[in-house]
Amino acid sequence: CIAAPPSNGSGNGSGNGSGNGSGNGSGNGSGNGSGNGSGNGSGNGTGMPMSGGGRAVPNGWQARWLDDQLLDMNPQESRIRTLRITVPGGIQPIYQGFSLSAASTQGNLTWTTTLVVNVTEETNGTYTDLTDSSVQWLPGTSENLSVKFTNLGTYYAEHIHSVQSKTGECEFQVMQPDGGVLAPSEPETLSVQAIIPSSAHLNDTCSVTLQAANIADNSSIHTNTINLTIGVSYALRLDSPSSILNISPGETKQVTWVVANDGSEEDEVYFESQSAPGVSIYPPSTWVVVERGDSEQFNVDVSVAEGISIVDLSTFTITAKSRHSQASSAAVGVLNISARYGYSVAGPADNRVQVLPNSSTQFSITVDSDSTVNQSLSLGSSGLSSELSLVLENESQSMVLEPSSQFTISLLLNASPTAALGDHAFSIIMTSDDGGSEALNLMAQVLAESDVKISATSEWVVVGSREVVSTAIHITNLGNSNDTFLIEVDDSSAGTSLEVSMNTNSVSLEPGQSSNVDITLRRLSDGPAQSVNLIISASSTTDDSTFSWNLTVLEQTVGASVVFLNTPSEVSPSETLSGSLVLSNTGNAADSFLLSMSGLTCSIAPEHELEAGASSAAIPFTCNASESLLAGAKNLELSIHSLSDPSATISASHILEVSSSFIPGVDVVEITVSSSEPAMNYDSSTTITITVKNKVNHIIDISLSLEGDDSGLVYASWTDLSSDIPSKTARLGPGSSASFSLQLDSMTNDQSIAHLTILVSSSFDGLEVIDRSGAVDVSIAGPHQAPSGLALPFSMEIDNQKGLTYLAGGWILSFVLLSFIILRAKSRKGREDEMVVELPPLVDLPPPMLDEPEIALQVPTAPIGAGGLGVGEVRITPDRRVECPSCQAKLGLPRGSEPPFRFTCPTCESSIRVIE
Repeated sequence: CIAAPPSNGSGNGSGNGSGNGSGNGSGNGSGNGSGNGSGNGSGNGTGMPMSGGGRAVPNGWQARWLDDQLLDMNPQESRIRTLRITVPGGIQPIYQGFSLSAASTQGNLTWTTTLVVNVTEETNGTYTDLTDSSVQWLPGTSENLSVKFTNLGTYYAEHIHSVQSKTGECEFQVMQPDGGVLAPSEPETLSVQAIIPSSAHLNDTCSVTLQAANIADNSSIHTNTINLTIGVSYALRLDSPSSILNISPGETKQVTWVVANDGSEEDEVYFESQSAPGVSIYPPSTWVVVERGDSEQFNVDVSVAEGISIVDLSTFTITAKSRHSQASSAAVGVLNISARYGYSVAGPADNRVQVLPNSSTQFSITVDSDSTVNQSLSLGSSGLSSELSLVLENESQSMVLEPSSQFTISLLLNASPTAALGDHAFSIIMTSDDGGSEALNLMAQVLAESDVKISATSEWVVVGSREVVSTAIHITNLGNSNDTFLIEVDDSSAGTSLEVSMNTNSVSLEPGQSSNVDITLRRLSDGPAQSVNLIISASSTTDDSTFSWNLTVLEQTVGASVVFLNTPSEVSPSETLSGSLVLSNTGNAADSFLLSMSGLTCSIAPEHELEAGASSAAIPFTCNASESLLAGAKNLELSIHSLSDPSATISASHILEVSSSFIPGVDVVEITVSSSEPAMNYDSSTTITITVKNKVNHIIDISLSLEGDDSGLVYASWTDLSSDIPSKTARLGPGSSASFSLQLDSMTNDQSIAHLTILVSSSFDGLEVIDRSGAVDVSIAGPHQAPSGLALPFSMEIDNQKGLTYLAGGWILSFVLLSFIILRAKSRKGREDEMVVELPPLVDLPPPMLDEPEIALQVPTAPIGAGGLGVGEVRITPDRRVECPSCQAKLGLPRGSEPPFRFTCPTCESSIRVIE
């Protein structure tokens, strides 16, 4: 017996009175009608599919037999089998019918019954917290929880929402307790107010249990618990004094500030300050603890530097920062800084000013500001001798002294010619516009005059590598007494590169007198890259007065530049061009230059001497362009050689455009053939030399070939004589030439003349030009023929006409003689026996030869072999080789050859003719 799987396929069954009938369900199965049974059995029944199967089990349902076979059942025996039906979750209440059938495996028997499954209602629901994670639950505040309630039951439901229980100090209230009618899986959103007491602290927790009571079923209550954690808020508030703090430079004051904690937890605060330069702010250097909702006072020290430049109002900022968060607060304090006056005056070293009689000396005093405002100063003096006077060197100089600044006053102390030698005390008095004054005590010393000066016509000199240079310096006694001066030269900066000498080391001079000292310089080696300073000093022997003067020694630099004038930019081959140029000496010393030109054959004056920075007059030159000058851009190079520094060469160039010598219709190349009438035998070859010369000023690529209707009579082999390799191409520059060897092999057995022409194809600048040589007539001698007639001894020959005549005459003479002999014989025999002898008829004589000597005598024809080859003839093998018929040597064919042609065996030197 086999239990068929259940089906819910419905069919209209027609049966007998007991209700058993054959139903036509959706699966075409046998149905057990459960409707009207007594009559026709028609009614709605549950059909069980057989082979085709009825309607499938509903989606999501599962119905299967754990064991669907009952084997070897005895009559009246009962067995139990388990049918497992799985109902999917979330479906609405329903009555679901299943048709169960069993069929016998040994007979056509089927039993069917109906099983109805009642799926009852299911109620369920759940809460989900949707509150934004950014919401902070802070003490003393209230926020709303956003809660989603979802109907997880299998039918429409309506609920009442309330707070079932809570934990912690928080209070909760459902804002809209009445829920709506929800379909299965449909959600609704609730708002639950959470009130956080001010006594709560960070990380305290509160929870609320929400319940949803089903209005239709009071026993159906669904609960969920939602937790929240108390957060923290840090906030600081800083209050500055409302009044302005009055303070003077160099003063320190203390003020009281207030910091308030507006956060939800106790906090520790530290302080930072920002202020203008010269203002120092000192808030507390330790952490200040502030309870939540409370404030603390703290002291701030304010100090203003003495040299501050700020006057009147100035602000500073103090920032309070939290230790436990990024919270901060800043406030601004206001200062009123009062002005300060003051300055100091300083004079020359040792407060001494030295002056000579009847002269003046300059000295300076420095005034330094010690105020915070501008001060207007005035200058005065006291105690000054009548023989001395003091004046401002710059009378328009401003005497306003700004804060934190200084200025220098240049003064002139004048001494009269009668000023007494010695010390004279005096004071310089500076007075401020605020009424204050400062005095600077000085000492004026009137000295005897002793002075010297060094001068020269030039403060620099150029010393070349091969020069000895002399220069003169002037020593002048500026004192008021006779004096002797020692002359010294400090050449340490030159190292060993210079040799310095003087004609004297000392001079004695009267007041106002001058003397020349000659200095000779010679360069020993290359000096430093930069210039060298020689320090020349003149020292008095009567006191310590010294005068130093610098002589700059420069390394000679070589330089030149060229400007081409009236010089054409185009030139033709074989043309002579003229131009001029201007040469400039860009070096720092006089120099001689040698000029030379390249690129063309040029003539120019070679040597020119120029001072530093000077330029020459126009220098003419002429150049000849050769016939083979390459077309295109050509540089006319000018080389400039310095005689001062032979290693220095300067180049300049002028670009010329060389025109093309090519003329359409005129030969590009000149073709020379060594022999215009070469000769050879039919079984040999001949060689001629072809020379090709480039006649244009272009680089050309040439290719040689043969032309002529008789070119098939010979086989051409080209060889480049310069490289001795097979080639018929070359590249030629202007005026250059190339020679080729042309070997011609006979390709015929007949006596012939091949009329050939040498073709040269020239390519250059995208052009292709073909030039032809003169005619080349190649004579080919055929095989030696037998004589056309009779060959007689002693090298005597007669032609066919004469030979036939002689033969005919011989036959006639023979016939006459024979007739005479016969007649004589008959006459004698007739006399003897009178016998009659018959002569042969004339028709039996050979017919006379026709006058066709060329046909009558022919050269014997060579015998034809078994393979259809004549003597000396061969065919090409598949590997493009031939076998010599004389020595059986395997030979390669000449490159590019096609039969028929003839060549000579290199082994036995016999002539071979290659046929197809």
